Amino acid sequence: MRYQLRQFQLDDYETVVRMIHELYKETMSHKVINPIYFYYKEVMEWINRGYHIIVATRDNKVVGFSMSYVNDTRGLTESIYQCEYCYVDKEYRNTRASHLLYNNAFNKGKDLGLMVSVTNSIDNGMSDMVEKHFGHSPKFTIMEG
Repeated sequence: MRYQLRQFQLDDYETVVRMIHELYKETMSHKVINPIYFYYKEVMEWINRGYHIIVATRDNKVVGFSMSYVNDTRGLTESIYQCEYCYVDKEYRNTRASHLLYNNAFNKGKDLGLMVSVTNSIDNGMSDMVEKHFGHSPKFTIMEG
């Protein structure tokens, strides 16, 4: 079956909360991760702010999501389109799901006439995928110890 993208719906809320919690557990394993309660609040904040939440599905099952928004940088620089989160469940990685999610964010940024900024963990291979498929090479990298 094909992977498809669609807008986040309220029925996806629990799944996206679980996924953002998993993302933090995977990428911030060296830190104390707060209980899932805090992630419910975080996703609700995205909804309230009107951020662009897109889900990837396969056979009508949500297998990943991305969250992006227009970042006006509080007037410090020109606005950018910030792809803040992109997560795909482990069993669906190395499939088209993450490519579709990133491609969607890049196209949205392009449609808005904005530079796209991608946030990702430098040790999970996403930087290489983004650079290879979208010609979006890192400008700088901050490593956290």
